Amino acid sequence: MNSSRPIGGLARAALLLAALILAGCASSPAAPATGSPAASPAATSGPSATAAPPAGGSGELAFATLAQGDSTVAAIERPALFVGAAPGDLQPFLGWLADPSQAEQLSALPLADTVVVALFDGPVSSSGHRITIESVRLADGAVQIVARRESPPAGQINADVISYPYHVVTLDRAALGQSLPATWTVSSPSGDTIAQASR
Repeated sequence: MNSSRPIGGLARAALLLAALILAGCASSPAAPATGSPAASPAATSGPSATAAPPAGGSGELAFATLAQGDSTVAAIERPALFVGAAPGDLQPFLGWLADPSQAEQLSALPLADTVVVALFDGPVSSSGHRITIESVRLADGAVQIVARRESPPAGQINADVISYPYHVVTLDRAALGQSLPATWTVSSPSGDTIAQASR
């Protein structure tokens, strides 16, 4: 005696949905082997990689966000810009990052191919503030960065602590030319200088 029953409409729909999901998983490309934020579309910022100028030229540079947050331990009295082209360049600010895994990711970067740009805003009176690098441009042998400061939205509850918003991005070293530019300047969208670094 055969005990099988015909499949009802709801069960048939569920099986069809499961088959479609499995078929979609089988045909989607594999995720990158590394957890590199630069490989993740959510972590990518700035113009596309194809917009990068030729090495040493002028124009917009592609960049990727590696870390962004709000530090409560940065030991600075005004905004600071760090340009990391060697492991020793990262040490001054690694301990300031809010999430220890961000420091681990930074320490593991291949600095032969990558330049790290870390912007820390000066002390603010509460959590919830943000600074965001919006563009990076190479012009006349110098790097010009535009960053936007944001205050917490009205009505948002924030910790009453001194904090230091930060944004850390990576740049393709080859797009900067054979030798790294000597002058790096961060300005607000209105043109006010926020921070500078020299190499």
